[in-house]
Amino acid sequence: MALIARAPDGQGYVFRPVSSGFRTGERFKLRVVSTFAGELTIENINPRGVRKQIYPGKADYVVGMHGGRETVIPLGKDEFFEFAGATGREQLVINFADPRAVGDAASRYSVYRRDQKYGSNFLQQVSASTYPRISQAIELVHSGN
Repeated sequence: MALIARAPDGQGYVFRPVSSGFRTGERFKLRVVSTFAGELTIENINPRGVRKQIYPGKADYVVGMHGGRETVIPLGKDEFFEFAGATGREQLVINFADPRAVGDAASRYSVYRRDQKYGSNFLQQVSASTYPRISQAIELVHSGN
């Protein structure tokens, strides 16, 4: 997973790890590539502690993803995430799971994250009878202009 933000010179885009901060009003997308097919939702916990699903826009919707294929979120070409208003610590909660990861079939192993220059990698071990269910809160520092 990587943040895709406008390049500092305004020409094109740059990829950054999800651990990088963003500035008020910065517009960005998320690049997601998974090794397995699954369903993705993104929640936001704003600096005031209010939590809600922000993508897809309806609480009972998910984004279906194919294994090995890049998906850029939000899906619309001209759609971007943009955080404005209260500054402070903003969290994106990324939820990605194999559709079979329900109840006892969901892996109970910890999720490991490695941040690199061009993105962040997530890894979860599964046993023979379980499927991955990754839920990670990614803290972004929301600072003023």
